[in-house]
Amino acid sequence: MKLIIENDKQSGPGFAFLKSNDSSIEPGGLKLRVESRDAKPYLGPNGWTSSDATITPSAVQRDGASLVISIGPDVVRHLREATYKVSLIGANGTVESSRVSAKDILMPRANQTGPAAGASAVKQAEVNVGGASIDHVTAQKAADAVAPAAATAADGESVSADATQAQPASGGGNKIVPIAIVLVALMVLAGGGYFGYTKLIAPGSSVEAVTLD
Repeated sequence: MKLIIENDKQSGPGFAFLKSNDSSIEPGGLKLRVESRDAKPYLGPNGWTSSDATITPSAVQRDGASLVISIGPDVVRHLREATYKVSLIGANGTVESSRVSAKDILMPRANQTGPAAGASAVKQAEVNVGGASIDHVTAQKAADAVAPAAATAADGESVSADATQAQPASGGGNKIVPIAIVLVALMVLAGGGYFGYTKLIAPGSSVEAVTLD
């Protein structure tokens, strides 16, 4: 049996299809066994383990001659750029296996299934330890430790941005008070000038007509 893995472009990062054109296993009750070459070689529902484990795919269906198996972030987040042995286990006990490369699979975002972000976080963890190759479990723990700090930094940037956006409104309010004071002062001066003119200057400013012989 030949098995390939493809990104589920419609669902987005973290979702993928396992496809086989020559599997005889029926979709009903199908399980997956994913094996690596690390100390904890089996992928279970809660991550990599040393005990034999299987996982249940999100969906399984026939598409013509192809068997299409859907997996989501709960599975993809544990993968990295490596080749795995993937076995399809039918409800009747039939087992078919194939080597599958997860090199081009798009990893889920951090908020899809928790702090870790799959292979991208694993790759960053390897950088943090000086580029050394580390196993899935060690890399995943390192990624889980790094991701919350990144999330906190992102939240800080969001709060800072909100505060920055709020500043113009606050500053604008402070400018209104001096402008109002100036306007009131101008009104008082204008009123005082008018009062002085009408009461003090205007009454004595009349000019008697002089008739010349």
